[in-house]
Amino acid sequence: HQSALSHRSPDKHAQRSSAHERARKALRLRSNADPLPKRAEWRKELTLLQEDLLNLPNLGLPHPDGSEQPAFNCYAWNEFGEGGIVAPTHITEYMKLEDLQYVFKPERLKAKEQGLQPA
Repeated sequence: HQSALSHRSPDKHAQRSSAHERARKALRLRSNADPLPKRAEWRKELTLLQEDLLNLPNLGLPHPDGSEQPAFNCYAWNEFGEGGIVAPTHITEYMKLEDLQYVFKPERLKAKEQGLQPA
């Protein structure tokens, strides 16, 4: 019995590694910056994540037929001490949740998949 991940080709692994490296680079660049991203920074990162999900078929959960359901995980809701904050705060209010909803709104995703400019 093979694990769900063992069937992936080396090319898919390289794509995933590339996406992870971009994320690590973004974190290093932010290490000396304000720990809370501004709306433009947050939306840019979410948009990059969305593009990776649409363009890298190995980012997601495997279906029995071999296809994958695009998926990602917000690792923490309120890890204030470690910087993993998605929960509303007095500073950012609901900005992170609003932008998650905006970027991953089903109509926007469908438009991007069809090559249209989303609203």
